[in-house]
Amino acid sequence: MAAVRGASIVFHPQFTGEVPDPKFYDYAMIARSTENGIYFASVNYALENQKSTTSLLSPKGECLIKAEAEKQELITYKIEPGKANRLLAQRLLSNLLL
Repeated sequence: MAAVRGASIVFHPQFTGEVPDPKFYDYAMIARSTENGIYFASVNYALENQKSTTSLLSPKGECLIKAEAEKQELITYKIEPGKANRLLAQRLLSNLLL
């Protein structure tokens, strides 16, 4: 909904520690960024045995920056909001919006 309403970046809080398939979460982040044509920032806690970490993905699904596992750190990256085209998000019929 954020992309439909014009957001260029969406922040996704997560609480993911040790999981059997951390790549599932990485691919889900790629899917969210590409299907919506937006920057997608998934923000996780710095936990012991953490496998899925804080990361920023481009509207094309590229991982632009990623935090180290099990380490508290602040990541920064300068984005270009104009590259978020929200192409697929704009296909949602406006009469379905809440």
